[in-house]
Amino acid sequence: MGLPLRKWCSNSSAIRARLSEFSEDPLFALEIQKEDAVKSLGLHWKPAEDEFRFYGVMKVNTSKTTKRVILSDLNKVFDPLGFLVPVLIKGKIFIQQIWQLKVDWDSTLPEDIQRRWDIFYTELEDLRLVKVPRCTSVTARSQIEIHGFCDASQEAYGACVYVRSKDQSHKWHSRLLCARSRVASLKGESIPRLELSGALTLVHLISKLASAWEVNCRECYLWTDSTIVLGWLNAQAIRLKVYVANRVTQILELTDPKQWRHISTEENPADMISRGISARLLSNSELWWNGPKWLSDSDNASIQGVYSPIEEYNLPEQRPLQLSLVIVANIDKIFQHYSQWNRLRKGVAWLRRFIEFLRSKSLVSKTKYLTLGELKKAEHWILVRVQAEAFPEEISAYKANKDISPRSKLKSLAPFMRNGLILVGGRLSNSDLTEEQKYPIVLPYQHKITKLIFTHVHHELLHCGPQLLLSAIRQVYWPLKGRLLARYTVHRCIPCVRAKPKFQIPLMAPLPQQRVQCSRPFSITGVDFAGPVMTRSGSRGRVNKKAWISLFICFATKAVHIEVVEDLTSQSFIAALRRFMARRGKPKEVWSDNGTNFVGARKELTTYLKSIESSSVEEGISWHFNPPSAPHFGGLWESAVKSAKYHLARVLKDSHLTVTELQTLMCQIETTTGNFDESVQEEGENTGGEDSSHELVLDNEIIPPQSDRYSTPKSKKQNNSKVQKMTPFQKELLSNLATTEEDVTSDPKTISFLFIVVLLYITKVALLLHFIMLIQQNVVFKKWLVSFTLNVED
Repeated sequence: MGLPLRKWCSNSSAIRARLSEFSEDPLFALEIQKEDAVKSLGLHWKPAEDEFRFYGVMKVNTSKTTKRVILSDLNKVFDPLGFLVPVLIKGKIFIQQIWQLKVDWDSTLPEDIQRRWDIFYTELEDLRLVKVPRCTSVTARSQIEIHGFCDASQEAYGACVYVRSKDQSHKWHSRLLCARSRVASLKGESIPRLELSGALTLVHLISKLASAWEVNCRECYLWTDSTIVLGWLNAQAIRLKVYVANRVTQILELTDPKQWRHISTEENPADMISRGISARLLSNSELWWNGPKWLSDSDNASIQGVYSPIEEYNLPEQRPLQLSLVIVANIDKIFQHYSQWNRLRKGVAWLRRFIEFLRSKSLVSKTKYLTLGELKKAEHWILVRVQAEAFPEEISAYKANKDISPRSKLKSLAPFMRNGLILVGGRLSNSDLTEEQKYPIVLPYQHKITKLIFTHVHHELLHCGPQLLLSAIRQVYWPLKGRLLARYTVHRCIPCVRAKPKFQIPLMAPLPQQRVQCSRPFSITGVDFAGPVMTRSGSRGRVNKKAWISLFICFATKAVHIEVVEDLTSQSFIAALRRFMARRGKPKEVWSDNGTNFVGARKELTTYLKSIESSSVEEGISWHFNPPSAPHFGGLWESAVKSAKYHLARVLKDSHLTVTELQTLMCQIETTTGNFDESVQEEGENTGGEDSSHELVLDNEIIPPQSDRYSTPKSKKQNNSKVQKMTPFQKELLSNLATTEEDVTSDPKTISFLFIVVLLYITKVALLLHFIMLIQQNVVFKKWLVSFTLNVED
């Protein structure tokens, strides 16, 4: 770059000799004497001896000693690598004690505090005796090891790291690499907690060192003199209290428990950090600068650290545990390993053969398959254990030649014992049945073996029903509450459930406000199209044309108005809407599907209203569209369209009407459809109400009725009587709409529009999580998709 090199120094004479042309430059140190020192980055380096030196700091003469002055004097010592932490930790502890006095920064300290500080500051002058070699390893290719030590006391804790290297003569050397100290908290933590904090400090120091030296942090050796810390590191963190568990987790994220070893307090160099020593003692301390002796003498330093570990239950800082002792019988262990009756029999048979082989090798069958006799013996062995577990009192009574208790579940079966099994006595001893059918084996209710037998027979009989299953079981066994077990087995069989699924209809949502509040007929209207219907012209030779039905239905009364339109354009619908408004009055709201003709009509509706009356521009008709592809949102008008088609199909059959005849027929259907539903008023009943068609009046007002603030009492009474006239019909209608379940059994076609969930309850809130369900599709039920509920959102 063309920049001249300035202010540098080297301890290599060969490098200095090559730069003789710069001998006249005062910034180059080419001739270095033994006592010459170079200051760089706050450190004093003597190139001739290649070591760092620390010169005593000069105390500033001040009239008074304050907290500010003490903190300033202590920070004059620059020690980035922590070589002097055993000395400086005493100053940190001293400042912490001053902090507890709660004096101001510039207030004069008491005389005893000043004397103590003067003594400590005088000792800092001995730092000039400290010599730290700059080189830590013998050569760049030397074999090295990293050893870290930590310790803590009631006042401070810290850690130090040493690098151990081997020279060409296979001799080990150890040097201090770096150190770090911390003052203990004023909260008064226990010594084990402070020791753990020291271990965490060591881990953080080792982590930074491993990153700088490009070594693996898990290959370092870590030492502590606390057996409690070693016990915590080898224990389960979940069983420790939060304070200890958090720090143990942080330590084990970077290290392994096998890396940690024990060292005695006398050999631990980190003990100087926790207690502090003078600068003069530090300069002559072999333990501090080189570590324990065995780091330099022993060829295998990792074998050190033998100690007696603390049992985990004796460790402090443990959470209280609640232990539960569960005793499981050996027979249950065998049964729990099998889910099929045949496999259980074969497993027990092979086990019995192996036991007999161990007892007498000559008497055991050497075939590679099980014989029928071995399977029967295995089954007998299983059933004996099952009955011994389920009926211990009855078996004890039989063995003692006593009658069973009158309260026993087996009392009505007249049971008896044969070959260790409880059999049913019954009244069939003189029949021609086999011995197994006369005296079946008693099976307990809800035992796993009983369920395995039921499942096995159910599969053997090709997924038979409960009645046939129970009949087949009773040929050999007599299960208690057999009918319940048979139904349970069939209902829990997945192929049987999928072959005959049960539908669960979702609860219907609450009706909207417009459906359940009394209002003027057709003030809130739903509209839909139906068709096409073929019509003919009045003259001969004209082709048939298509026509459509536009159906308007009142939300409040379910009254119906039907118009015939010639096409599905917006203009045709606008014309039909005009005829509807001329006869029924202007609606406040119109609800419809998302059809193209409705969308177009909405755009032209504002212009159309201007031509009707200028005062209605601000009011307008509020038009609402249902979501796309959601016909169930318009169930009200879909039901009315269905009723209209019902009458239209039976009247027309295959005939074609003219447009006039079709309009006339629609008016008749309109009247018929507007009558009371049979579900509301049965034949022959007189509830005093009227149907919705009786309430249709020629209300031609374009502007909606205003508030009755200026009405007279007489007019209010007349209006109230008009509203009350609708009350009987509204009461009957609302009571019929109150149910939340839809009757879909009478119309099987309705089921095809629902996604039916099988084998789970649909609650009022949402589906239960983690349940298997079937989704009905337009295919054979065997091909229905099986889904799994993962998440439910409100």
